[in-house]
This record gives sequence, structure tokens and C-alpha cells, in this order.
Amino acid sequence: MTGSLRERLLKGLAANTAGQAANLLIQILSVPLFLFFWGAELYGEWLILFAMPAYLALSELGFATTAMHRMAMLVSQDKRDEALAVFQTAWTMISVVSTVLLVLVAAAALVMPIGEVFQLSRLGPTAVAMVLILLGLQFLATLQTSVFYAGFYCEGRYGLGSIYQTAIRLFEFAALAAAVAAGLGPVGAAAGFLAGRLIGTVGMWRQLRQSLPWLSIGYRYADWAMFREMLRPSLAFMGFPLGNALNIQGVVLVLGASLGPGAVVVFATLRTLTRVVIQLTNALSLSVRPEISRAYGADDFDLLGTIYRRLSQASTWIGFVSVVVLLFAGPPILILWTGARILVEQPLFALLLGVVLVNAWWWGSLSLLYASNRHEGLSLAYIAANLMAISLVMPLTGILGNGGAALALLISEIAIAVYTIWRANRLLGAPALAHAAASLRPPIYLIAQSRQVARELAAAAKGRLGLGPNSDTGRSENG
Repeated sequence: MTGSLRERLLKGLAANTAGQAANLLIQILSVPLFLFFWGAELYGEWLILFAMPAYLALSELGFATTAMHRMAMLVSQDKRDEALAVFQTAWTMISVVSTVLLVLVAAAALVMPIGEVFQLSRLGPTAVAMVLILLGLQFLATLQTSVFYAGFYCEGRYGLGSIYQTAIRLFEFAALAAAVAAGLGPVGAAAGFLAGRLIGTVGMWRQLRQSLPWLSIGYRYADWAMFREMLRPSLAFMGFPLGNALNIQGVVLVLGASLGPGAVVVFATLRTLTRVVIQLTNALSLSVRPEISRAYGADDFDLLGTIYRRLSQASTWIGFVSVVVLLFAGPPILILWTGARILVEQPLFALLLGVVLVNAWWWGSLSLLYASNRHEGLSLAYIAANLMAISLVMPLTGILGNGGAALALLISEIAIAVYTIWRANRLLGAPALAHAAASLRPPIYLIAQSRQVARELAAAAKGRLGLGPNSDTGRSENG
């Protein structure tokens, strides 16, 4: 374990904020990059293909997340041998299952008429198959980095793990962008994307071995009994990537089948803009979750309740302020961002802002259940809510066009918010309505905390520059 709670939180927050900033940068650059070099039609086809291999993320069956939280609890009790067994059990299962699924996906890509189903006119069957296979490999490499991150997470070095994940995302995007700008087409772009991920994954593993010599990949310490013990919470965790895939890629696929690639480009661009809010709240939540795992593992429910209350307040108000800013700044940002190729459409934009505002309200409750491994009922509810959203997309787009897809998402978001807030407060034995109201109060404590952090940073900077109270800047060492 490294550093105090405050130090770990600050380092984790800084690393996760950098990670979300990197995600935002990638999203900002992606739209004009693809529109300029490929045009809206080919870009729309790429978005549809990109959405399909995302379901390979489900092949990890939630084991990476279960391992991450369980290892953190074990390391907090100084049980590193058991933590190593958890790590190797998760790695072995994920590697075997994901490889088998990739073979099946590759076979399906080669024989199924995917281009006909999704109205792809710019890409032939061979190119479609190659893109899907390469992107599938990239997603499987991503699963390996998620297992490696569990090692950093369990020892309180989640900030370092987050930095590596961020660096890998930036590197793979740079390789993708270079391929697009060089005119290599979707197949070359997918190949560059994969190459960047593979190089970064090797670098992350080398750093993990250097930082935590007691961790190693392999199957020597993998345990069948432990696998069975981890299976139930892992399958429950699988509900979250499945729900995310339904929410993000599933809606895109249904919208593409209903209104075509052109509608997908507009919807995806506006949703990318509004999801900046989610990236801000996610940076905060990801920084706090390791400490939730530790507090829950140590049965410190007083600390757990404090963390939960403050996280919910901060997340809600970050979301509210960000939505107000985007409501007014969004249209000119979109014009600058896309070169006026894509403009704000209403009610699509307003409904998407509503989605992220509700998301910010319940994200703290999700983090509490998620990091304490008390998520089983929530994962099923999350899948059900997103299946409901997908079922509503086609009928609602018939009425509101693209806005119908956003309305479907808003309805499902409200449903899962109510359930999650109730479940989280039930875990703590607190009234859900009182917490929901408390989360709407401005987080005044953040102002005091921000001032204290600023003073500490200023003092540290003065010390490094030799300007502290004991320094003598007028003399040299030999003076």
C-alpha cells in the first residue's frame, strides 16, 4: 500500500482526470479527422463496424472487475498469495474464452452478409471482414490491459495504472489517425489501431512487473475452486459492459438499420459532445472506487457513508454545471468542431443533455455498489433498462427521428437511476429519499478542500524552488 488516503485520492483523481481529458481529446479530433479524409458516408459505415466487436468485451465475463476489487480487499489484509491466485485465475479464464470467441467472430465476419444488413455501400465483403477481425483483436488486447490494471489497483497505485491506460489510448489513436491521414482506408486504420494497442499493452505489463514483482501472468496459481467462487459476482459484473454495449453500440446499430449511416453520424457526434459530462463525473468516480473497496473490506461503514455522500454531491453538481454550459456553448462548439458539417438538432440535443444530467445524479450510487461487489441485482436492472431503450428506439425514431433514440435513452436512464439510488442506500441502511435530496445540495466542502489542496501545492512548489522559510536564496552553497 502506498501513501495516505488523501494522497492516493489526489493522485488517482489527477490520473483519471488526465484519462478523461485524453478521451475527450480523442473524441474531439476523431469527428473532423474522419469527416475530412473519409466523408460522412464512409465514416458512418466505420461507426457501424466499430460498434460490432465491442461485444467481445463481454468475453471477460466480468472477471477482471471482480478480480480487481477482490485483490484490493485481500491486499488490504496483506494476503498477496491469495491475490496472486485471483489474478492468475482471472487472466487464464479471460485469455481462453476471448480467444475462442474471436475465432467464432472471425468465422461469422467471413460468411455473414453484414454489408447488406447495414446498408454498407462503400466497403466490400472482404474489407468488412478484415476490419471486424482487426478490431476484434484490438478489443481482446484491451481486455489484457484491464487485467493488468487490477494489479495497480490492488496496491493503491491505480493512478499509475490509469496513466498507462491513458497513454495506450493516445498511442493507438495516433496510429489510427496516421493510417487515416495516409489514405490507408478502414482496413489500414483498423490495423494501425491494433498495432498501437499491442505495443502499449507490452509496455504496461513491463511496468507492472517492475512495480509489483509478486504479480505474474500464467496459470500456475489459477484455482478451479476460486474460479467457481468468483463466477457469480463476475457474471453479474458482465451486466455492466453488456449494458454499456447495448446503450452505446446497440442504439447506434438499431438507429443505423432504421435511418441509415447519415443519421448515425449526427446522433453519434451530438452524443459525443454531451458525454463530456459523463467523462468529468467518471474521472471523479474512478478515483474514489478503490477507496470504497478498501473501506468496505475493512467494515468501515462510517467512512463508506462519508465517501458516498460527498461523491454523490460532487457528481450531481459537476453534471448540472456542465449541462448548463453545454446548453449555451454546444451549438457554436459543434460548428467549430465539425466545420459546420453537422449542426445541433432539437429535440435531440436537449434530450441527450437530459440523459447525462440524470446519469450524473445516480453515478455515485453505482460506484458504491460496484466497488463493494454488491452489484448483482443492479447489473440485471442495468441490462433490462438498456434493452428497454433499444426496444423503444425504432418506434420513437418513427415519431421524432434522431430525437426518438435520445428519448429512449432518457427513459431508461431515469428508470435505472431510481433503482440504483434505492439499492445503494439500502446497503448503508439509509433512507433513499433523504440521500437523493442531500445529493442535490451544493458541495460547499469542495471549496474548502480546493483551497487546502492549493495551499499544499503552493507550499510544495516553493520548497522545490528553494523559496521555503528555511531557504537562503541570496547565497550559493560555498557563499
